[in-house]
Amino acid sequence: MTLTAPAAVRSEETTEPGPRRDHSAAWCAASLTVAGAAGAVLLVAADRAAEWGRGRPFELFWLGMLIFTLPVAYWAGRRATGARLRLAVLIAYASFSFLPKLLRNPTGPLYHDEFAHWRQSRQILLDGRLFEANPIVRVVGDFPGLHATVASVSSLTGLSIWHAALAVLISAHVLMVLGVAVLAQEIWRDARTAAIAALIYGLNSSFLFFDTQFGYESMAITLWVWTLVAMVRALRSPAKAGLAVLLIGATVVTHHLTALGLIATMLIITLVVTVRAIRRREAGPVLWTAWGLTLAALVMTTFWLLWVAPKTAGYLDPYLGKALDQFAGMFKDNGESGRTLFKQSIAPWWEQKTAFAAQICALVAMAGAAFHLHRKREREPVALAMLLIGACYFPAAVLILTPSGAEGRAARGRSATSASRWWWRRSRSRCSTGGRRRPRPGCSPSSRSCWSATPRPG
Repeated sequence: MTLTAPAAVRSEETTEPGPRRDHSAAWCAASLTVAGAAGAVLLVAADRAAEWGRGRPFELFWLGMLIFTLPVAYWAGRRATGARLRLAVLIAYASFSFLPKLLRNPTGPLYHDEFAHWRQSRQILLDGRLFEANPIVRVVGDFPGLHATVASVSSLTGLSIWHAALAVLISAHVLMVLGVAVLAQEIWRDARTAAIAALIYGLNSSFLFFDTQFGYESMAITLWVWTLVAMVRALRSPAKAGLAVLLIGATVVTHHLTALGLIATMLIITLVVTVRAIRRREAGPVLWTAWGLTLAALVMTTFWLLWVAPKTAGYLDPYLGKALDQFAGMFKDNGESGRTLFKQSIAPWWEQKTAFAAQICALVAMAGAAFHLHRKREREPVALAMLLIGACYFPAAVLILTPSGAEGRAARGRSATSASRWWWRRSRSRCSTGGRRRPRPGCSPSSRSCWSATPRPG
């Protein structure tokens, strides 16, 4: 036998190698664990630097957020990422994004409205009665959804009111991120697009500190998102409309502005569905389901505001009325009575510039979504409706130019900007002592740059 001669064929059957094991989950867990630990350390360092007025707290804060967000974006948008792994990544992102507010005040309430909601929940736990008057925010007692939930968790687990509230708020925060992802997947039918949409939603200015505070907005915005999910599913299968009605009721008894925003959102969706039905000359169960759910939301909200919470109209009216008057005054005096953006702000220049660049990014994203939707032959009516809702972001952002409009803009704008949520940094800082603009002890860079000194409406 020579070296070039063919080798003898063995009689045994050759065994094929088995499938290679996928280690994506292990690598993902390892990378997010390391990134989460590093990000948490930087967030703590940012708080300490701001507390003592040393170092670069703003840079440390955003670097800590970026270190965790980048690997999350990679794993969530990766094509090979499975459904369960992508779900775990979104849960990790939602949990980490709650950390800045948790580090701000982990042991008790801090913001103005948090004391009102803490007191209301404690009163329900002590005497078991709803709708008690609240001396801090007068309409809080008329919307007991959050307070009853917190009091129930406290009673069942033995936790204090504050720790029961943290459990409810963290759960609501996680469910909100997942709800945005589910809603996007219902519309676009693509898991990667859905995950990216949830991450983009997390870029909005209310996400880190407003939607995580102990307030009824934090729970209501989650109910709003999942109500839209239930409505979209009910339009495809009208038999599922019962869940949507239940979530509508839960939203109405939790927060006034969210309930009104829900009606507006559902009405836009219904009108788009109606126009499509008229063009196709068909009035099927989809149309009747859309109108039925919208009318149900309108009836329940009207009943609650008129008979249960009649003080709400007088509570909300000054914000819109004053904003319109201030807009009129701005045109009369060439804008001199308007609100000066970033006046007395301690935020660095690059953070202020980001506020204006964000509007351009949002506009580009809206144009890209509109072009993508235009190219599709079969346009999903809910996708078109959400595009119209997202377009409402831009007129809502104009409210920040007036002092009263800036106070109410955050709560009104969340419903209008779900399709394209980007940074809009608020300027005036709470963190001052006396007349000098300098940080007081315990003031984190996150609250100094992202929070407004002007009280927001409840």
